[in-house]
Amino acid sequence: MILTIDDEPTIRSAVQLILSRRNCQVVGAQDPGEAEAQLKSQTFDLILLDVKLGKASGLELLKKLREELKINTPVLLMSGLADTERIQEACKYDIKGFLLKPFNSKGLEEKVFGVLDALSKPQAA
Repeated sequence: MILTIDDEPTIRSAVQLILSRRNCQVVGAQDPGEAEAQLKSQTFDLILLDVKLGKASGLELLKKLREELKINTPVLLMSGLADTERIQEACKYDIKGFLLKPFNSKGLEEKVFGVLDALSKPQAA
């Protein structure tokens, strides 16, 4: 199951539509509070997290998930800007990749399934 955290309803809907065609269950959250509630009630395989959530910061949410809530679910960061400073900051919290918006179906699928496939392979000892 995938959690998409984005303040834009069109992005959440697009992710759900695209990934549901590949038999993925997708749940959406529009802000940090909604995201935390979802994460406390369910287990997710992957989180798609927007850098900017309206007035809230996706990076602050990521920091809270990792440091305070101890949630280590893999995260793909999304943004409409290729902001290398923010991407570097996010790397401290073990993101699995970056998706530049707007994205197309193929780009979204490649990123998401690339991460999920890598996670499903046994780690070498």
